[in-house]
Amino acid sequence: MSTIKLVDCEHIIDANSANLTGSKFQDVSLAESHFHSVTLESSTISNAHFGGITFTEINFTGTSIRNADLTNLSIESCYYTGMKIEGIEVEEMLALYRASKACSA
Repeated sequence: MSTIKLVDCEHIIDANSANLTGSKFQDVSLAESHFHSVTLESSTISNAHFGGITFTEINFTGTSIRNADLTNLSIESCYYTGMKIEGIEVEEMLALYRASKACSA
């Protein structure tokens, strides 16, 4: 596999049916990029800004989020099996919340 180095430049990369395994992106803007049918398995993302991004039909199985600013994060119509926040099962939290809402109605 060959290496393509891009330093201090501006390009639009159109990759289709490409294997970019092992690629590195440091101090790179991918703003307004589109990713469809992409595998980021076993990747590391740190010090990243995802403001205004939409994730649809994404598999986060086995993913960890740490030291993140989740201000105004919205999670809807998802599977929560085994998901924990601060060690607490999300499905359990949602069941307790829904039960308390039903009691107060």
